[in-house]
Amino acid sequence: MPVFPIWYTLELCVYKSVDDLRAAIKARGRQISSWAEELLDSKDFELTYQKTNIELVIVTNAALGRPQGCQFEETVRLAVEQGLDLCPADTAPQLFVDVRLTVATKPMADARGSPSVFRLESGWLCRCYADGPVSFRGGDYNFVFQRRKAA
Repeated sequence: MPVFPIWYTLELCVYKSVDDLRAAIKARGRQISSWAEELLDSKDFELTYQKTNIELVIVTNAALGRPQGCQFEETVRLAVEQGLDLCPADTAPQLFVDVRLTVATKPMADARGSPSVFRLESGWLCRCYADGPVSFRGGDYNFVFQRRKAA
């Protein structure tokens, strides 16, 4: 089983409400797309309420054995098989980094019911489809997962 190096350690349970999280994003000069706002307002979005640190790794579909790319569901299945876990839903909004990547979380329904996850791109918190043909990402596309904690 491959070992993916830790990219970043993130402390969760920093914000007590979604409004606090929004304010922190905007205070850093970041923008939130209307579609990402839908995910923040989704019944599926949950803040982490217990202080914890998670170790994040960046992987590509190629590193997971799919150099030609694959759909999000397949990316998740392959990552879990290789010892990685989905990130909590509030991981992406808390990263505040200016890079293009998709944070692999359990999909959340947007306002139209489309399964989606968060994506960070050029200072924007965006939405990325997590189901069907539109969820296809090439082999060099970056995803963030969390390292599985030792039992």
